[in-house]
Amino acid sequence: DSRRVALRKLLAIPDTLPPYTTREVDRIETDFNVVQRYLIETEPGMSVPVLCARPVGELHGVALHFHEYGADTDWRQPEGRVASLLDVGWAVVSVDPRGVGASESRVDSERVYHDRFGTEQHTVWTWQMLDRPLIGQRVLDVLQTACWIRDRADFHGLPLGAIGIGAGGILAMLSAAIDSRIDRVTTLGTLYAYERVLDGDDSEWPVSALVPEILAWGDMPRVAELIAPRPVTLVAPTDEYRRPASAEAVR
Repeated sequence: DSRRVALRKLLAIPDTLPPYTTREVDRIETDFNVVQRYLIETEPGMSVPVLCARPVGELHGVALHFHEYGADTDWRQPEGRVASLLDVGWAVVSVDPRGVGASESRVDSERVYHDRFGTEQHTVWTWQMLDRPLIGQRVLDVLQTACWIRDRADFHGLPLGAIGIGAGGILAMLSAAIDSRIDRVTTLGTLYAYERVLDGDDSEWPVSALVPEILAWGDMPRVAELIAPRPVTLVAPTDEYRRPASAEAVR
């Protein structure tokens, strides 16, 4: 599909992904779950942290999960999204793409890091001058994690869903648009159209969530077209100010 090829080019995703390597750094087993921590080298010199939890017993699927402020944001909720998935027999693989969560820069405080002129935004602009947008690098990390999931013998043949929260929902949709082996996508509190950022007086979305030149290619509805007929569920989509979007606008 020429649209998918053009999207890969916008994100600077190579036609063939580089080989990845993994290293297990921790493992905890309980009567109910097995939890493993890994480092996945998604490209030479770049390793991202991954937390993999699976319930003991039969598996029904694997959820590839990422939160815009880091995976631990959801893992700290005892009865939250992660626990709910484990309870119904799904394994959960949480990845912090480069610069997110556990791999976030510690140069600034959390508030300054995500500020409009903070460390992350400076990094975005620098990589853009090098013609390799940061959001594309994060999508690469997600794609490599998805490859690792499919290569695991204990996950072989299971449905693979992507769940993204906030800006993580954009990563989920972009990754599924490129990788047709991701079976379904769910986003929560995610921007439903880049056009809103262009038309608004201002925006609460960080520059790292924006794909350079995306509106010359299309918009998030076009990304959804590349995912179809696989299901896409938008939970509480938001506008440029992160306010709840109307059902009419999203439709």
